[in-house]
Amino acid sequence: MSSFNFKLEKRYKTTFIATCVIGLLTHVFMLTNLLPGNDETMFYFNLGGTRSFGRWGLYALQMDLPFLDTSIIARYGMPWVKGSISIILLAIVACLIVYLFEIQKNILCILTGAIIVTYPSVAATFSYMFTSSSYFIGLLLGCLAVCIAKRIWNGKITLKCVWGGGLASCILMLSLSIYQAYFCVAIGLFVSDLILQCLRKNVKFASVFKCCFFYLAVIILGLVFYYISIQIMLAYFWPTLSSYQGIGDLATGGIGNMIKVVFFGTERAYKSFFDVPFLISETLKIRRIFYLVIGVTALIQVAVLAWEGGIYKSIKAGLLIVLLSIYPLAVNSVYLMGSTGVSSLMMYCTAVPLLLELVFLQRVVEETVLAQKIHIKKLIYSFPIICVIFLSYQHYLISNECYNRQYFTYEQTYGYMNRVAYAIQSCEGYNSDTPVMLSGKIEKEVTMPEFDKLNYITGIFGESDLINGYSREEFIRRYCGLPIKKADEELRDQVVASSEFVEMPIYPDKNSVKIINGCLVVKFE
Repeated sequence: MSSFNFKLEKRYKTTFIATCVIGLLTHVFMLTNLLPGNDETMFYFNLGGTRSFGRWGLYALQMDLPFLDTSIIARYGMPWVKGSISIILLAIVACLIVYLFEIQKNILCILTGAIIVTYPSVAATFSYMFTSSSYFIGLLLGCLAVCIAKRIWNGKITLKCVWGGGLASCILMLSLSIYQAYFCVAIGLFVSDLILQCLRKNVKFASVFKCCFFYLAVIILGLVFYYISIQIMLAYFWPTLSSYQGIGDLATGGIGNMIKVVFFGTERAYKSFFDVPFLISETLKIRRIFYLVIGVTALIQVAVLAWEGGIYKSIKAGLLIVLLSIYPLAVNSVYLMGSTGVSSLMMYCTAVPLLLELVFLQRVVEETVLAQKIHIKKLIYSFPIICVIFLSYQHYLISNECYNRQYFTYEQTYGYMNRVAYAIQSCEGYNSDTPVMLSGKIEKEVTMPEFDKLNYITGIFGESDLINGYSREEFIRRYCGLPIKKADEELRDQVVASSEFVEMPIYPDKNSVKIINGCLVVKFE
């Protein structure tokens, strides 16, 4: 780690401090409140779904070790503790990005941290606070693997490169074993670095071409290692993978399934690349304009760098065109993972183009005659920087709008479920051993449609999502303080089939809470 010179160079200190400060300003509300969703309610004391989702590394993080308290990573949701650790991890990730892209200017270092820590995927991850610090370890490992591969590559295949590439692949495997989507961040960073190499006039085509295969080998080997690890786990530690989000199909499907995933995933990746990643209605039009400005500016910058470096008249131009053509697929490679739906947590890879634009900006200012005059330099800086600042500010606002929604969702759910808990406890014949059945969807008296625009952010639940979620019995037990016992499926089927249940009125009407066949029933619809 000392080779990265984190302690020696001011740019890393600037990046780390700026990321931590911006991260705390952005997420302080979430870090100082307990705002549970369905998963947070159920899995507050552990890391939730692990091995069945192919996340054996996540499972390993919560293993009990002698003389070591693992609560920081694997025990309790603890918003302030896990949130603070997460922001520190993101600050280290930002430093790795600065190292990888050789970012020098303080303002660009600060903006790198701002992009990393305000991106809406962070808010989505914090809505699953019980896993946040563990997930960001996975992100850090993915970025570290790219940095190691870049550091070890010296233009030719040597024994050192083989060992270094193997190490990078192993680290990629570990990243995949914690949360698979961060592998896509690594792919985006690999291709971004290759584009930047192509645009350097002192780097020969042969070196970049070989590096393409070296990076590809690291990526493929990381996938192979992960696939082998999954097969070992399936053979000796657990029988099947979950079908959730297509995980089981992706890991065990045949060639036909893989072709189908690649075909449809490629189409979705390119389509998504040319639009705003988070389609939240508020400020959507203006954000589309700023993304368009950044995209056009990036193309102009690439053209300027290719022209002034003489790249356009060398064989590297062809390789550059190929890399630019596959770039949308690389940074949106999450769509190639076979998931039935790409969540906001999985979309962190879409932040990579914003980071690459900062590097293009630095390179144009430092390496072209276009920016020799100070007023032209200021002009070149102004548009992209304003766009990135604006987008980071919007992401800051979106994150806090999400946290406000979670706050109101929790308060409304708590108020409603408190009344339900009182009705349960007041029912004649109820005791702590009586199984409880909450039947049907709750039509709440109070909703907040003003927050509906945030439905694109995964994990930021609407009012009905939490109150009708799979965790609502657990919500009553943990937050309302009534330790109810959930009825099993067989008993629920017997109750639903009874005429007494059919004739029950709807809660909160009289007799909408009663005991049928030894089961206390609350009928909501």
